Amino acid sequence: MIELNNITKTYKTGNQEYVALKKISFNISKGEFVAIMGASGSGKSTTMHILGCLDTPTSGKYILNGKDVGKLTDQELSSIRNTEIGFVFQSFNLLPRYSVFENVMLPFIYSKVPQKERKIRALEAIKNVGLTERMNNKSNQLSGGQIQRTAIARSLVMNPSIILADEPTGNLDSKTSHEIMEVFKTLNKQGNTIILITHEDDIATFANRIIRLKDGEILSDTLKN
Repeated sequence: MIELNNITKTYKTGNQEYVALKKISFNISKGEFVAIMGASGSGKSTTMHILGCLDTPTSGKYILNGKDVGKLTDQELSSIRNTEIGFVFQSFNLLPRYSVFENVMLPFIYSKVPQKERKIRALEAIKNVGLTERMNNKSNQLSGGQIQRTAIARSLVMNPSIILADEPTGNLDSKTSHEIMEVFKTLNKQGNTIILITHEDDIATFANRIIRLKDGEILSDTLKN
């Protein structure tokens, strides 16, 4: 599903160069639950941006579902971000005056999914994260955990092949964080491929595989028994 081959990413500021990633390579198969870990400056955020087609590598090749991402147009990349990757961010990114249901429906704005199917998909996603009874609540009437569940439901409605979660528990207390990670585990058991970006060891343990980065290189790639 995902192949990263010798990915290097260099940022330039004036005459200064900063190499964020140094020829990293790994594959992720369909149905895996992978945590990408590292301290600040390790390269994990850059890796996330490349995996999510939000940024392009300076060199190397990224193959996503059989497509060479480096050869795609901006429009094709935008389409991939909207249909093949479901994003869950630390900051939630919900519209506060919209209900849970309305927020979950947002990804359909530019899609060709028929209206009737949109509602079916949204209700199913809301059910999957345990928010059916709250679906008419405005997001500013929800707890932090419920807001993140809404964001996860929103990431599911386009039936993406990958869910990319960037520090999804960063703004939550430990109890709520673990509840959210149980949601991800359940989704993974249902067949969803999940890539989690985190710096927290206890959160990474929910994944089946942990890739650790340090100074732009892969320190370890461990599969849990």
